[in-house]
Amino acid sequence: QYKDPNITNPYALAPSIESLVVAPVPVPAGQNANAFLKVKTKEPIYLSVLDLTGIEAFSTVISGSLSYNVPLVLSKLTSGIYVVKLETELETLTYKIVVGK
Repeated sequence: QYKDPNITNPYALAPSIESLVVAPVPVPAGQNANAFLKVKTKEPIYLSVLDLTGIEAFSTVISGSLSYNVPLVLSKLTSGIYVVKLETELETLTYKIVVGK
């Protein structure tokens, strides 16, 4: 099996984002959630939650740490599929979440 010597962690989501977990799964309608992130940069990260039409439902900017527990204010969202979007200076990562009944 080929192993790329330039990839030190094949399970990393992106070069500066090691992990992203949103809990609870699915997010119960009318409740908030938390995004747990581990990153490799202390530079600003823009975190947003979008509906499938691209309308922003929540956003915040985080920086200064390598580990975060970000409260996501989702209690006013209707049931459906949403996208958590993380943007750094060099990359963008998206993660699907479900807000249920």
